[in-house]
Amino acid sequence: GVPNGIEYQAVFWKNTTRPLQEVNVFYKGAQKLETGCSQKNNLDIAFIVDSSASLSSQDFEDTKMFIRSVLGKFDIGLNKTRVALIKYSTSVTEEFKLNTFDSNAATDKAVEAVRFNGGGTKTDAAIQYAVDNIFPISDGGRLGSVKVIILITDGRSENKLKTLAAAVNAKNSGINIYTIGVTPLVDSTELNGVASQPTCTHVELLNNFNDLDSLKSEIEQVSCTAPVVLTQNPTAYTFPCGSPLNVQVFPNVQDGSTVKVTVTEGTVTIYGSTNTQASSVFNEFQRLAAINRSMSFYIKGKNAISLSFVSNLPTSCKSNFQVKVTQGANLTPDSQALCIENSIVKNCSTTTLFHSPFLIMAPVPGFNSPCSSLIGHVQIFPYRPINDRFIYCDDKGNAFVVHCPLDFVYIASYQTCVPGSLYVATTTTTTTPVVTQSTARTTRPTPPTTTAAPVTISPSPSPGTVQNPCTPENIINNHMFFPYPGNNQAYIECYNLPYVASVKLCPEHHYWSQKYLTCLYSDVVILNPTPTTESYHTNAANPCNSLPNVYFYAIPNEPTKYIHCDDFGDAFEKTCPDNKVWNEDVLQCVPRGLVIYDTAKPPVVG
Repeated sequence: GVPNGIEYQAVFWKNTTRPLQEVNVFYKGAQKLETGCSQKNNLDIAFIVDSSASLSSQDFEDTKMFIRSVLGKFDIGLNKTRVALIKYSTSVTEEFKLNTFDSNAATDKAVEAVRFNGGGTKTDAAIQYAVDNIFPISDGGRLGSVKVIILITDGRSENKLKTLAAAVNAKNSGINIYTIGVTPLVDSTELNGVASQPTCTHVELLNNFNDLDSLKSEIEQVSCTAPVVLTQNPTAYTFPCGSPLNVQVFPNVQDGSTVKVTVTEGTVTIYGSTNTQASSVFNEFQRLAAINRSMSFYIKGKNAISLSFVSNLPTSCKSNFQVKVTQGANLTPDSQALCIENSIVKNCSTTTLFHSPFLIMAPVPGFNSPCSSLIGHVQIFPYRPINDRFIYCDDKGNAFVVHCPLDFVYIASYQTCVPGSLYVATTTTTTTPVVTQSTARTTRPTPPTTTAAPVTISPSPSPGTVQNPCTPENIINNHMFFPYPGNNQAYIECYNLPYVASVKLCPEHHYWSQKYLTCLYSDVVILNPTPTTESYHTNAANPCNSLPNVYFYAIPNEPTKYIHCDDFGDAFEKTCPDNKVWNEDVLQCVPRGLVIYDTAKPPVVG
């Protein structure tokens, strides 16, 4: 097999593949690949070192040299990589905490000064000590950091069951564990049970302490690529935009867990996987968290999920985004929702709302229910005249009164609760439920930039006339806007609950553009002196998009005016300055009487 250590691998490379090359060619090339982990600023590493009597003093010195060599690959600092070290035998000794040293030099000197003890092998006590006294925020740990334990031992722990229990507690606290067993005396089964998954990258078994040096690059790699393990926390995790981030979430055993991603500006793209570390290349699902449309994941079962956050795109957020993990199903109507249970990814059912923090009550006696008209479909209606609640109709026609959270009010045009101080309903949008299913697909929608007028579709569609595009499949793929068949001024907007749709109209002189997912001008706009008013040309049709890459057109019988098209196909009437006239040949305003010779007939000679 391939030997450990760069020097030995260089000889192996020369003997087996490149007999005419010198070994230092391999060595220098390998050195260039060891770029270090200097850009990892949220990494907290704790070394747990066996100092029991089964080691010799030289073995312990070799361990220290290995740790010092590994630390040289990291940029140590309070705002960079933090390092702690504890040793154990019959008892546990804390050498220094994560926030004790702020430089590589100081940390290296502290490791060199550690002394060998001798004694028993209480591995369980050492792991539990790290959980209780090293990684808490009060002891120098950081919220949202990658937490790594590197355990180095030469034998078996005194109590295997306690050691495995302590390891489970550590991993449930969000700590990645890497185990290194040295000498044939180690219990490989125990080390596999202590280490994080997959064990092929988190467990190393060596014959002696001289082989430790060969693991430097592997320790660096597993530490740099370890995910941030998010746990249930009353405080949301805050992460900076612009840097890639990988996280892992283990659901609550009994109730499951909800992960909610929120942004205040821009967007964050989220890739997820249930069986491998997620990325933009390897993933099972992809979602987008945006302003006023957070993304939630409800996770149940025994399997963890991996999430990768990408926020370095032109449309991404520029400051921070937040991720909060709570126990149970804490989904809200204003958030997109995806449910994951035992590696099965699916759209959350409408009953998930009943596990949310909303106060849900039965209607009062004599309540006039709007839910009986469309059995088999979920609907949401305003509760009149009080706007701090709404009516939720399940697919069996039952009505429930859902109260918004404190200081939130229900807005019909959003079909969810929003902060009351931020939104005031100035217009009323008539919600027209639409039925049956469709397989319509669009690109990722964004909310229209115009304000929709009150909807009065005439005649009103009867059940079965218009296919409902708000299917679970379209919602789970974030396809939320669709054209309304037979009326290019109308469009259908979906919400986060399946088959809940609203038919809306674009303002007058506008039409719905499925390409841009917004309302665009259908007529030529006359720019008036008053910016708040608009008028429309009655003698000229909108010519935009009739010719590719042409943005200017003449207006018949009006030589001093022309039409200017924008990128979306909107048409604006403009007037030439200084009494000039529009010339269609050169597509600009020119002085009256000017002859453009390049386009005129050539003069007759002779």
